[in-house]
Amino acid sequence: MKKTYYFILSAALLLGGVFASCDKDDEETTPTTTTTTTDVASAVVGSYEGTLIQSVGTSVDTVSATITLTKESASTVKVQIPAYGEGRMAMSAFGIEGVAVAKSNNDYTLTKESYSVTPASTEYKGSLSGTVKGGKLALDYTVTPGAMPMAINFNFSQD
Repeated sequence: MKKTYYFILSAALLLGGVFASCDKDDEETTPTTTTTTTDVASAVVGSYEGTLIQSVGTSVDTVSATITLTKESASTVKVQIPAYGEGRMAMSAFGIEGVAVAKSNNDYTLTKESYSVTPASTEYKGSLSGTVKGGKLALDYTVTPGAMPMAINFNFSQD
């Protein structure tokens, strides 16, 4: 009876050692990196007062304007473009949603490759790019209203 007991105990220990040695410890493992999303949009939110230069063809006009950035997500903002012009050349104020915000050192870039909005009865199409450096907004955007054959170029800056 004792021999059978020792035999079963020995078999159990050997069998346990076999299962314990089947572990894959010798494989190299790559450390996992946890990436956290930084809320870069909050850093650029606000109203920016500055100079807006409009150009189309050889025509150039300069006015004071306010552009407002509001947070949509941790990495996107809505850029509120002010109304511009008067009479038949008037453009309604409109918002460009989904503008991507990225951080590089202490500066932020704003990009929207293309947008299409219809603030009143006319569709506006265009693109937008800009930066926020030292708390100052610099923004370039284009607007092609309706069937107009060329884009109107806008440059906003705070000097």
